[in-house]
Amino acid sequence: MSAKIGTLIINTALAVWFSLGSFLAGPFAGLGDLQKNWEKPLDLPENYTVTAHAGAMGLPDNSALAIKAAVQAGFDIIEIDLSFWPDGTPVVIHDSEPAQNKGLPLDKALAIIAQSDKAQINVDCKSSKNMAEVYRLLLAYGLEERAFFTGVVEETTQEIIRDCPLPYYLNCKTDPKRRNDRAYARDLAEKVKAGGYLGINCNFNEASPEIVEAMQEQGLLVSLWTVNKSTDMIRVLSLGPDNITTKYPHRLIWLIENWGRK
Repeated sequence: MSAKIGTLIINTALAVWFSLGSFLAGPFAGLGDLQKNWEKPLDLPENYTVTAHAGAMGLPDNSALAIKAAVQAGFDIIEIDLSFWPDGTPVVIHDSEPAQNKGLPLDKALAIIAQSDKAQINVDCKSSKNMAEVYRLLLAYGLEERAFFTGVVEETTQEIIRDCPLPYYLNCKTDPKRRNDRAYARDLAEKVKAGGYLGINCNFNEASPEIVEAMQEQGLLVSLWTVNKSTDMIRVLSLGPDNITTKYPHRLIWLIENWGRK
């Protein structure tokens, strides 16, 4: 599909959504808010990034093919899921206890990413069995300055960074009854900062304007996943997060570059 045809399809889809939101009630009522978000100025942080999900562009999750495609496309950040075989070998797979020889060895994944001189690596921890070996491999490929951890919860933080001292985000869930409470958001931001985290990495449905604002006021980053629908992308972009993880990074980049266009 050519870029011109792709642009026409997305523009047509947006026009239909906005028309439905303007004239229909019931299940389409919320689309009026979508149009308001699309029409207001986009205010993203200066160093905003797009992360290619481990299975971006319709390719198999955590595969050499997907990683290579993300590198060649030049995306800001490439996500990989980290686990370990029973013998302690680091492996790229979305499984906390994979069988021996199942999945892509981290060594091979890093060799592909090292072909880029700028791509950052989001290492999403599914296990922390042998972090010293992870750090050794990152050093061997000269990637330690471009890697950071997600999938980190309070209970595993020290275990993960003890043998692999990289920056790390806190994976967190927010209280659905208090997400729009400014005091709650400030308390959460202070907790995250006190823990030495870069910021929060959470499902996009866990975020709110108050939480994003409180984090950024503390100099913390807000990374939201996994945003795949165009309607969700527009809503989440309007929050002004620092990063969005998606299986469709080209679509997200198109929306950013064409924001507000009619």
